[in-house]
Amino acid sequence: MTSARDPMLDGLRGFAALIVLVAHSAGAGYLPDIFSQGAGKIGVALFFALSGYLMAELYLDRDFEWLGQVRPYLIRRAARVLPLYFAVVLVVSAVWVAGFPSYGVDRAAKAIWNLLLIRGTSVFWSVPVEIHFYLLFVFLWYLTSKGFFAFGIGCLILLQLVGVPLLGAIATPNAFVVNWLSVFLTGILAARLKVPLARLLSGKRREAAAIALMAAFPFMLPAVRSALSLGGAEKSMDVAGLAFVLCFFVVAMSRPKAFGWLTVAPLTAIGRISYSLYLLHLAVILVVSVLVPQTAGWVWMGFPVIVLASIGLAALSYWFIERPADTFMRKKLI
Repeated sequence: MTSARDPMLDGLRGFAALIVLVAHSAGAGYLPDIFSQGAGKIGVALFFALSGYLMAELYLDRDFEWLGQVRPYLIRRAARVLPLYFAVVLVVSAVWVAGFPSYGVDRAAKAIWNLLLIRGTSVFWSVPVEIHFYLLFVFLWYLTSKGFFAFGIGCLILLQLVGVPLLGAIATPNAFVVNWLSVFLTGILAARLKVPLARLLSGKRREAAAIALMAAFPFMLPAVRSALSLGGAEKSMDVAGLAFVLCFFVVAMSRPKAFGWLTVAPLTAIGRISYSLYLLHLAVILVVSVLVPQTAGWVWMGFPVIVLASIGLAALSYWFIERPADTFMRKKLI
């Protein structure tokens, strides 16, 4: 992470986390179904683009040196992501053993997949993808240090072109890093090409692009496109949805005034706790689904309760688990 936080990046994190929260709440019946059916992947894709952007900004211009740079990079990434992830996975696994399956863990194999970071279940699926990207980034970093950045990008594009059809034949779509390399690479290229992108998206063009993307957002919901026969497969990230996310991210990185809402204090505050919010909101939804069943006359209260409880739980997790574990690992291992 950068030493001075960027409000735009925090706002994007907060926006991405809220998209996922809304989608899963809709899937549980507390919002109209139009907000579900795969819409949460829009938020996850924004997270991935942010990861690519930050990795490029923070590391690609540094020397590729194992002890001084690469090892600390790997430790920082692990400290940021893994402690809370393993804590939640272990709790979910223990709850399954006690007879209450959740988070997609309904047999030992799935618990093991989560723990070994092979392939995650439910909201866990994106964490192995993120970790695998961190490892692939080391490859790109090495090639960039030798003057072969474009070659490295080409290799990762080739990996996606070859890997997606191969893995698609044997596993659930979107479950592996190769399915999302184009999103990570967009973040990397947005960081490396900031100057030409700033020229391209200058003045009125930047604002017009931002306004057009905000107007187009409802049409990026899979259910909306399906209902209007505009193409797109429900419950998945199709080409149109992916293209929207990539354009939205690139334009946001040009800091248009029309995207100023991303930097408001409540959204940036949610952005700071977005990782905890992402991992823990599903537990809140599960509890609320018991306390506020669909047959209740006051089911409309479910979503506000989910939002407030999820943010509160995420804040506690951030201050008492996520941040202390991150600090401890960095001090002990770097």
